[in-house]
Amino acid sequence: MAVAVAMVGAVNGTELGPAEELAKLEYLSLVSKVCTELDNHLGINDKDLAEFVISLAEKNTTFDTFKTSLVKNGAEFTDSLISNLLRLIQTMRPPAKPSTSKDSFMKQDPVVKPKTEKEKLKELF
Repeated sequence: MAVAVAMVGAVNGTELGPAEELAKLEYLSLVSKVCTELDNHLGINDKDLAEFVISLAEKNTTFDTFKTSLVKNGAEFTDSLISNLLRLIQTMRPPAKPSTSKDSFMKQDPVVKPKTEKEKLKELF
């Protein structure tokens, strides 16, 4: 597994941290599972189609909006397949959590209070 992770970084030409490597592997696993579902139901095993379906599911989080989006794009999926795909994608790729890192906190504009007369005098001495 470490070899596969190292190869992903080598192919991209960038070094990924452990969290990024894990996220990439989780995404590849999700693409593989969506490919398997599409192959089982439709006989289509296409990585690009799987990634497109994942993208639509991330933008359309309810069954009805996901189904509408698929139909608009020409998909002829059964309700069962649509439900399975949405459940699978939402389970394996939960929504991103807001960053709570120190860097993002530091990027916010600090609140500047006007100095009192006493503070100004302290700075002078």
